[in-house]
Amino acid sequence: MQRQKKTAMKKCAYCGHENDEALVQCNRCGQELPTEPAASSAKLLKCRGQFRLREPDAKASLGYRDFDTKRLGGTSTITIQGETVLLLQRRIAFKGLLLFLVSFLFLPISLMFIFTSFIFASESTLRLHLIGVVVTAVYFGLVALILKRWRLYRQFPASRIVNVTRNNLPGTAVEFVVLPPEPGELRNEDCSFVTFIPAQSRDIAPLVQLLPQTVVESTSLTRVANPEKKDAADFVQNLKAATPKAWVTPTLIGLNLAVFLVMCFGGADFLSPNGVTLASWGANWGPLTTSGEWWRLLTCCFLHFGVIHLLCNMYALFQAGLLAEKLFGNWFYLAIYLGCGLAGSLTSLCWNPELVSAGASGAVFGVYGAVLGYLLRQRGTVPASIFGSLVQGTGTFIGFNLFYGLTNSKIDQAAHLGGLLSGLLFGLAAARPLEWQRRQEVTGVTQLLLAGCVLMVLVPLFVMAPAFRPKFAQLLNAFGYLCENGANGVAKDVRAAERWYRQAARSGSAEAEFNLGRFYSQGLGGIKNSEEGARWFRQAADHDMQQAEAILGGIYYRGDGVPQDYAEALNWFRKAAEHGVATEQYDLGLMYYKGQGTPPDKAAALEWFRKAADQGVASAEGMLASMYFDGDGTGKNFPEAARWARKAADQGDPAGQYVLGLAYVSGQGVLKDYVEGYAWLSLAASNRAALAPAVDRLQKLMEKEMSAAQLARAKNRLEQLNQTIPKPTHD
Repeated sequence: MQRQKKTAMKKCAYCGHENDEALVQCNRCGQELPTEPAASSAKLLKCRGQFRLREPDAKASLGYRDFDTKRLGGTSTITIQGETVLLLQRRIAFKGLLLFLVSFLFLPISLMFIFTSFIFASESTLRLHLIGVVVTAVYFGLVALILKRWRLYRQFPASRIVNVTRNNLPGTAVEFVVLPPEPGELRNEDCSFVTFIPAQSRDIAPLVQLLPQTVVESTSLTRVANPEKKDAADFVQNLKAATPKAWVTPTLIGLNLAVFLVMCFGGADFLSPNGVTLASWGANWGPLTTSGEWWRLLTCCFLHFGVIHLLCNMYALFQAGLLAEKLFGNWFYLAIYLGCGLAGSLTSLCWNPELVSAGASGAVFGVYGAVLGYLLRQRGTVPASIFGSLVQGTGTFIGFNLFYGLTNSKIDQAAHLGGLLSGLLFGLAAARPLEWQRRQEVTGVTQLLLAGCVLMVLVPLFVMAPAFRPKFAQLLNAFGYLCENGANGVAKDVRAAERWYRQAARSGSAEAEFNLGRFYSQGLGGIKNSEEGARWFRQAADHDMQQAEAILGGIYYRGDGVPQDYAEALNWFRKAAEHGVATEQYDLGLMYYKGQGTPPDKAAALEWFRKAADQGVASAEGMLASMYFDGDGTGKNFPEAARWARKAADQGDPAGQYVLGLAYVSGQGVLKDYVEGYAWLSLAASNRAALAPAVDRLQKLMEKEMSAAQLARAKNRLEQLNQTIPKPTHD
């Protein structure tokens, strides 16, 4: 366009009508006109309001950028000073100041983390230090964003201001064009366009009067010299009209960041939290998901394996999410995102239910797939320049990540593929034209089509999801073991172990029931509850767990948390003994021997003692030695008594040592040897106080028959035995 100067005119300050320079009163309203042209008067005006500014920007993809103070908030002013300068200024608003103050709290928090990590050395030093660094970076990022977003200052020479018009928008506005500083041919894309809406309508007239009155030929902004830029500008304008504000993507990113910070402050590792931690926070894991916790299919989409995993996913979501949200609309986009996340989680569950799966990558892949679906169905509505770059960028992201997933076994490729394919289908179904009228006409049908596609994808995947397997209960119990013992990089946490054991027990794991019984009976969780422990041991014993049967027999025998019941104890001892538990074979033999819970039956006792002795139970060997030596319940058999007494004595059993000493003193079953007999009897008396009186009487008789040399050898032999024979585990 070329500059075309008009004849000098006088503009009415009240109605804005242009009058001939020679007139004194306005032809339209009759008000008095200024005696000199407005351009030559001394100018000084400052008023508040809101403005929209569109200015050239070579760095922007469309060649320009927009500022709208009404949308961004803030206190805006327009100032005219002297003859040459017009100032547009926007200061920080109250909400911006409040956000700034809130963000300022991050600084002392981050400094506290850094200070703590340097001063107090501990296992969590690195995690605290990294959290402090990240929080500090977030703080300075927020400050920079606030200062950039809520501060604007523009200065224009009055000589470059043309085409001042008064536009009757909702709230009267003044519009004008700012020409570029370079001389030569004027193009619309090189100009800046300003729309100012004063806070007070009475400021309109003075503002129009003081602004320059130059008029040049004007065209629409979208009619640019470059056709590609025109198509791109039309596309962007249609995007803005279709979805004025993209709020879903920032909300999703904020939720993911918030969940990760909560996890870190809750004890999760900053760089690489383990699967046990993620599962406790809601990750997708077959043993838990298939046991009824189906909500994990969604919550896992907001959990991440460390800060690197989180930042990569959020960057990818930011790159594609804002565009996808404007293409589909806020609610359609949200439905696609969540639907793809669920589809990815279900695909992962079907493919490998034993894998702990977490991360937004399935949903992010779905967003990229949805963009591809939109481009395939609505290709004619996307300019060629933008279409090519979108397809190239989307294809590069998908191809690279799928290839990288094939080279790294830790990446959940099933979730990526499930999200991508479902997103492609959802994008094809939800693609609508960008033109407002056509978009509204197909919205209802598109809603039904998208809902049908979501159901068509999710229902079969849900049906194909694996049922709960017995192996899943074992995995839950294994998680409890890791937490109880602090193994494989998992922090020791008995409370968490109890929760995992309880989850496994609800799934039918006898081992978990036994572990819960152990927890409560020993008070490992901080509170001892013998009755609750007995209940869990009973459940484990009902599932034929041998250890539980043995312990339950002892609980009923002692009356620990339950009424003492020898018959019930005998029953559980018998079950454990029949399963081959050696210690319970001995306990069962002892109950038969003493007649506890049953009439005395020394033949049965002898049988169970022998079974236990065959498995190396020293107490059973000692009882066999006593019974064979005394002929108690069987005929006397001194060689057999001496054989079992030797085995029991060598393992530290006092009864076996006593019988072996008697055998040496009497010469029954072995060669008579007072020195050996004296030493073994002394050892037996020292290990079991109940034997001391009988041994003392017998040794006094022996000392009368033994020489001093024999007594000395006997004492030396006793010292050797004390050094070589293990002490008994119980009296």
